Amino acid sequence: MGVAEGRAYVERAQCNYKLKKYDLVIEDVNIAESKNAMDMEAYSSRGNAYYFMREAELSIKDLEKAMAMGDTNGESYFHLGFAYHTLDNCTKAMQAFVETINRGVNNEVIYDLRGKCKEKSADGEGAFDDYSKAIEINPDYIPSLEGRGMIQYARQNWVGCTEDLGKVAKNGKAETKVFTLLGIAYFNLADYIKTLESLNIAISKGETYKKAYYCRGHANYHQGEYKSAIADLTLSLEDGLKDMESYLHRGMSYFALQDYENAAADLDKAVESGGKTVEIYYTLGVAEYEINKVNSAIQNFNKTISLQPDHGEAFFNRANCKFKLKDYENSITDYDQALAFGVENHLLFNNRGKARQLMEQYEAAIVDYDKALEIKNDYTRAFENRGTCYYQMQNYPRVIEDLTSLEKQEELKPALYYFLGQSYYYTNNYPYAINYLDKAINGGINLKDGFKNRAFSHMKQESFAAAVNDFTASLQLENNQPDIYTNRAEAYIFLEENEKAMNDLNEAIKLEEGNPDNYFNRAILYEQMENFAEASKDYSKVIELNPKDANAYYSRGGCFANSENFAAAVKDMAKAVELDPSKPEYLRALGNTKYRFNELDDDPCQDWQRASDLGDKKAAFSLKRFCQ
Repeated sequence: MGVAEGRAYVERAQCNYKLKKYDLVIEDVNIAESKNAMDMEAYSSRGNAYYFMREAELSIKDLEKAMAMGDTNGESYFHLGFAYHTLDNCTKAMQAFVETINRGVNNEVIYDLRGKCKEKSADGEGAFDDYSKAIEINPDYIPSLEGRGMIQYARQNWVGCTEDLGKVAKNGKAETKVFTLLGIAYFNLADYIKTLESLNIAISKGETYKKAYYCRGHANYHQGEYKSAIADLTLSLEDGLKDMESYLHRGMSYFALQDYENAAADLDKAVESGGKTVEIYYTLGVAEYEINKVNSAIQNFNKTISLQPDHGEAFFNRANCKFKLKDYENSITDYDQALAFGVENHLLFNNRGKARQLMEQYEAAIVDYDKALEIKNDYTRAFENRGTCYYQMQNYPRVIEDLTSLEKQEELKPALYYFLGQSYYYTNNYPYAINYLDKAINGGINLKDGFKNRAFSHMKQESFAAAVNDFTASLQLENNQPDIYTNRAEAYIFLEENEKAMNDLNEAIKLEEGNPDNYFNRAILYEQMENFAEASKDYSKVIELNPKDANAYYSRGGCFANSENFAAAVKDMAKAVELDPSKPEYLRALGNTKYRFNELDDDPCQDWQRASDLGDKKAAFSLKRFCQ
């Protein structure tokens, strides 16, 4: 029964193999083996299962037993060859692959693996043929494309190499070497865009081959990727690949990135290497100008003009030199000359606009900035300069338009955040004012108006604690600001800190004794504290300073009424109505006070009637209830 029972395990193992349950296959065959029920099918099933479990040595052991027992399955020979290939036994792997093909199993993997074995055996031609056969079967088979592409590289067949390795690279799983060789091949074909695509990936994956940096450096230069060009050319120059073109391209790259010190150094080396051309003299002059060697720069521009008298860019940059020397009028003359020679670019108009702005010719400066942005609509410096020019002209909506456009392209300087925050404040957009004044202050802009306007913006947003902090910061910068004390007092009132509010109002009155508003504000606070006597004194001071202030009479009348001095209250409210008869609340309060002061013969109904006629619903209610 043991053998028969063991055979059942073999048959179940074959079923599990079809179900791809390889661990169960091995388990069942192991049991069958313990029952002496092993046969060709058992070894074949377990050997193939071991193949899928990546147990190469165990797979070989079982498959060879199966084949010795008559297994002619091509799949088994393929798995045997793969296992030998895994163990680097190329001789037996190739033998197994030949047997595989002889048994009708003919796919790209077989030819690819055999090609790899031939390549390891230094049979390059044979490997090439096998890779080609695999690709013939499956044109997108990556392992063979990679193998053949490497052989094409070694043969310097750049077109063939890029065709094969290009497909490998698109697969997304290519190794570093593929991208390196592909990039160098593209460089030899002068396809700089694809050179960069490949070498960027290779180097990001850790490639250190200096030839890769040399090729990528020059490709980056040709594609305007100047920062990357500098890094790569520096490595290649340090590795001994020194030539005039490398110094020139690195110098030009430094120049493009506005690193003028290094640009001048490299361009000097280019000149020493024989590069005495108009272009180098001109660019060297610009670099020297930028590192404040203005006189030397002028000499280089003069050399440029002597070699090419209509060199408009030389005139343009000589104008820049004059600008730096604060000779604004003559710089404008040179900018005009540059225009005459066809230099009509955004930089020229921007720089001429800046010269005009510094001469306080704001309208003319705006015209130049507009032209600069018409030519290059994302030119950041023109947005910045035009924005600051509009700020000087107090055209705040245009400041916002320009500086927010600039912000979309780069982080603003703290001073520009300040201008933007102030502009939002002056256009009553308080949340944005707070946002940008935050950035300005956090960036180091320490101006009393910045804190003050941010505080006012916080007040509008009812963020009273934040407003107090900013009012305090503004006072620390300048303590004789009565309006700040008054507004901080208002914030304290909202925070129910009346004592602090009173201290601030007292300080405001000390600084501006003749300002009736300060007394009025303190009177309101006294009222809130139900100190009607002190409130009445302050309203009296307001009336003393401004005898026609109807609201002061009305408010003092309210204090008198709360103190039950109805006669004085009626007198003040009547005066308020006399000064401003259009306020229904004055008339209603007068009628209410007369009603409360029942000893007065004066009838309140006529006051309620007048208030009702002006639309006061409360007065209409009193009129209906007490007068009809």
